[in-house]
Amino acid sequence: MIVGRLFGWLFVILALTAEGHDIWGLVDTGHYQVSALGQLWAEVHRNSLLLLQPAIQRHVAVWLWDWVIFPILQWPATIVLLVPGVLLIWVFRPRDRRRRR
Repeated sequence: MIVGRLFGWLFVILALTAEGHDIWGLVDTGHYQVSALGQLWAEVHRNSLLLLQPAIQRHVAVWLWDWVIFPILQWPATIVLLVPGVLLIWVFRPRDRRRRR
């Protein structure tokens, strides 16, 4: 239960970091541009992103890369990270063990 919340907070922190990257670009260049998840991933560690595609296409399924993963990599990084983070925090929230009447 606590592991799920920890992963949720990790995703939220990564989303805030991605948004900070976008805001830093606004300060630096004067215009706001939303970063895609794939773009940020390539800036952090390009080789892992380049190895992911052939690994998924060879060992899992070609359609998974073409129809699921590649489109997600083009979505805004803040949204892609924030939504699962908030969902994980909510799903693994502490619950009252007493029964309510």
